[in-house]
Amino acid sequence: MFMYYKNMITITFEENIKINTHYTRSINLERDADSKSVVDAYIPTSRTLSTLSRIADTLHEKNTPRSWALVGPYGSGKSSFALFLSHLLGNPADSANRVANKVLRTADSSLATEFRSHVRSSAGYCRVLLTGSP
Repeated sequence: MFMYYKNMITITFEENIKINTHYTRSINLERDADSKSVVDAYIPTSRTLSTLSRIADTLHEKNTPRSWALVGPYGSGKSSFALFLSHLLGNPADSANRVANKVLRTADSSLATEFRSHVRSSAGYCRVLLTGSP
């Protein structure tokens, strides 16, 4: 336990620091596929925004490949990103889509607008979430 003293009052860090414990457990694509709380707790990193920008660049192109490989060690956020992206491209009438767009809008409003406008007049993309194993 860490403490500091301010005006002779003992204050612990636990009283002042709040940690979002949602991501202390791993994401399971099948179990968490429809969880709005997983989407709402997502934190778009600079790598997330860069990857989403590259994906958004291809949304209106007919001849651009739309296949990406997410490679990284266990626990690096691949499944969390996949769930977030699936909701960004999902049915705009779905509340999880609106939550994902709100989270992205906080990090990058123009990118959020691009994803929102892409699915606005549709039923969104068909979400197929798969988990592989060796």
